Amino acid sequence: MIEEFTKYVSSYNMENEKVRLKYNHSFRVMEQSVNIANSLKLDETDKELARLIGLLHDFGRFEQLKVYNTYDDSKSIDHADYSVNVLFNKGQIRNYIKDNSYDSIIRTAIKNHNKFAIEGDLTGKKLLHSKIVRDADKIDILYLVTELKKIVIQDSEDEITKEVIEQFNNKSTISNTNIKHMNDRIISYLSFVYDVNYTYTIKYLLNLKIMEKFYQLINNKERFKPYFEEVNKYMVNFIKEGELNVKF
Repeated sequence: MIEEFTKYVSSYNMENEKVRLKYNHSFRVMEQSVNIANSLKLDETDKELARLIGLLHDFGRFEQLKVYNTYDDSKSIDHADYSVNVLFNKGQIRNYIKDNSYDSIIRTAIKNHNKFAIEGDLTGKKLLHSKIVRDADKIDILYLVTELKKIVIQDSEDEITKEVIEQFNNKSTISNTNIKHMNDRIISYLSFVYDVNYTYTIKYLLNLKIMEKFYQLINNKERFKPYFEEVNKYMVNFIKEGELNVKF
């Protein structure tokens, strides 16, 4: 599986830092997906599915960059839908798993990994694996911000958009259509915790002090302090109350 993925990505320009960024991101999301699966004490089949979905969740990113010269979905195409298209409509998935009986689970989880919310009618393994890869993806995006500094955080004097504040106060993730500038984007990253499904994810963020490190990257700390405090309070309560939304 890993050799096949590396072979596929090597057909693109591996000298391009953007290609390497998504290549490495894919492996970290794969690892975190397995960690979450282990924390849930899933069986080996589901662990392997989590591993595969984590590795392939951004499969279309490489072609997206080649065709559109951007990773910005708003300027190109929804990368999750594109990943599903490249994997399934173009037959790439059979290079990674011969058994087609899991295709619907894999397709659904990849398609849902970047959406504002998971499709409301999902149940069973489709819902489970959609939740796992969404958590794993969010972990690594915040890791990219705070540890690798691969996402530049430069807050400004812009007022945080009203709709962004409203969504945050409602303990919701932020709609991309409401994000107007980097200050909105900062709130958007913070709001990731409101879409987290598993205790493992919250514990990881707390143990690595991800939000504290994030806060240190902010210039105007007073502007954002209430939002960081609210998120930290939510994470502590999450741990106290136990997992939310883990039924499948």
